[in-house]
Amino acid sequence: MANDSFVLVDPLPPALQLLSLKLVKAFGVGVMGVIIAKLVEKGFRAFLETKEIKDFISGTGYSEAFIGIISSGAKYLIYLITAILVLNELGFSTLFIEFLLMIIIIIAVLVIMLSMRDFVPNAAAGLYLARTGMLKVGDNIKIDNIGGTIHKVDLLNLIIKTKSGRKIIVPNSLLNKKIIVTKKKWKLFK
Repeated sequence: MANDSFVLVDPLPPALQLLSLKLVKAFGVGVMGVIIAKLVEKGFRAFLETKEIKDFISGTGYSEAFIGIISSGAKYLIYLITAILVLNELGFSTLFIEFLLMIIIIIAVLVIMLSMRDFVPNAAAGLYLARTGMLKVGDNIKIDNIGGTIHKVDLLNLIIKTKSGRKIIVPNSLLNKKIIVTKKKWKLFK
């Protein structure tokens, strides 16, 4: 028993150690990203569900589903950032990540542009109507063969209540393209 010394053998080669360290760091970044994304979604939803913000959103003509879309969009944006950070931790080329990010941004811009193609003309016409005061609640109106009393005017739509009680929603941009016959409600006393 002259030589009782212990020899410690490194269980993993240096390259494997580096890879395992990168995997652990990437996993940690991924877990933190998921947690942050969930918190951001809940925060956005709580903010957007306050009474003042809900009233503002409904005043623009959007439904409460808009709140879910915005909060989910924020969550998925955090997921995207997390995915890019995980890829970076794993050692993927920054050129690859930038290319991937550019494709995602182009797709997002195209989706936003397509979704806004009706919003912008309706909002512009709604602002014009609000500024000029041309049409007001209670006025009688006839557009083509649809006639009735204006029930509501908002940023995107005009709601007409017909004599039969039906409510018809007319996009504001249509008001710029059609001949409109109106009869203002009379005010006898101011």
